Amino acid sequence: MRPSCANCKFTDIHRVFDITIADYWGIEKYAPEWNDVLGVSVILINTIKGQALLEMMKESLDYEKRPAAESLKEQQRLSRPVEFPTTRDEF
Repeated sequence: MRPSCANCKFTDIHRVFDITIADYWGIEKYAPEWNDVLGVSVILINTIKGQALLEMMKESLDYEKRPAAESLKEQQRLSRPVEFPTTRDEF
């Protein structure tokens, strides 16, 4: 990660983008039937335009609405910037 990641202004759920797509870390805890070795994505709808995009795509997707708290707990970059170890520069 770049040093600027420690000061990122976009590490919360209030995003300027229409949708946010990320890895769904922890899905095996909350919905084991969705767990897949190839990965599972979380899609966050941030705007009305994003909702319209999801509506257009939903026939092509396998999806399920999940509680936002799951993603926020497991995907730390949705709630705070990265914290680098104090030994990062030495490494």
